[in-house]
Amino acid sequence: MEVADKAAVLARAEAAEINLRSDIHNAVGITLDETTTRENVAQLFNVLLGDSHGLNIETLDKDVALDSRSIQQSMAA
Repeated sequence: MEVADKAAVLARAEAAEINLRSDIHNAVGITLDETTTRENVAQLFNVLLGDSHGLNIETLDKDVALDSRSIQQSMAA
């Protein structure tokens, strides 16, 4: 993910004990898996965007649940 202030993002990640791939010019790499929780995603928002980003994990979760066009119809049932 491209970031405006890579040093600040990496400092927040280190403080939050989150490992990000840092060998990409002007960007960081993120890896998620099936054990990633909503709290992990919310914390990642804070690390990547700063505390005043205004994103709400509850609202985003509801939006995804209501609009699942990215999920194949056969998998949604």
